[in-house]
Amino acid sequence: MVRAGSKWIIVAALCALAGTSAAETAGTPDAVVAPAAPLAPSAQAVTPPQQTAPTEVAGEAPTPARAVEASEAPAVAPAPAATTEQAVAPEQAVAPAPAVATESAVEGEAAQPVEAADEAPVTETETEAADDAEAETASPIVDLLHATLIEVMQNAETLGYQGRYDRISPVLDETFDLDFMGSKAAGRHWRDFDGEQQTKWLDVFARLTVANYAGRFTGFSGQSFENMGEEPAAHETVLVNTMLFNPTDEDVQLNYRLRKTEAGWRIIDIFMHGTVSELALRRAEYSSALERDGFDALVAGLSDKIDDLSATTDE
Repeated sequence: MVRAGSKWIIVAALCALAGTSAAETAGTPDAVVAPAAPLAPSAQAVTPPQQTAPTEVAGEAPTPARAVEASEAPAVAPAPAATTEQAVAPEQAVAPAPAVATESAVEGEAAQPVEAADEAPVTETETEAADDAEAETASPIVDLLHATLIEVMQNAETLGYQGRYDRISPVLDETFDLDFMGSKAAGRHWRDFDGEQQTKWLDVFARLTVANYAGRFTGFSGQSFENMGEEPAAHETVLVNTMLFNPTDEDVQLNYRLRKTEAGWRIIDIFMHGTVSELALRRAEYSSALERDGFDALVAGLSDKIDDLSATTDE
């Protein structure tokens, strides 16, 4: 079972130090059809027989009918036959087979790029693009966090505090931008920290974040998370909207703000009930403590909290 006040324990663990301010053609068909022009010589091939026909008619003037025969005969004579072969050659160029080949070439040129465009994306480009598109979405990061938390809750007693800590720690490194969150949680004081103080602050901030999850997720009573989708937000960030369903208590809306880093999308803030920024609350708390008690006192106080969480007896 989750520790006293299961809903608020889960919400507190989810939200503890888990936020950041809002302040990502092959052959020209005409070349094949062009040889049709040589059909003109075919007409010239008919003309010479008409010129020779009068010669034969002159020899046989008494029989004009035979002159007609003579004019027809030369049309089939060897010389015209040679001319006919020349006329046939162009016709072969315009023959149906080349014409069909021309059409298929045109269709091939029109269709080929389309087929290439369709096939290449399906086999390689589109698959890679789909993978890239999925990688570009922030939801998988939140889903990974939720799956880990459910697993830890279901095995909380077997794992114990240290087991839960060890299981959650690498996942938080993979899903949260803890350095960014830590620097924002310090508010304007971050600029006043020297290099050693900044390193120490980020270390205690990260350890406290993990300890809160490990120390409070101590049991399971049917809780579940549902991803409600994501939407763009200010400053090139995105919001992943989720719901925590609790069979024994009130459901809670938890919205995660993520920003794109060199390592991918990372959580930088959590909004409880969709409006309350946990990072803003932490910044107000730590800024006040820094002004009142100073850096060393605040770091010591946070370290004590980590020790208290690790010493908590699981119920």
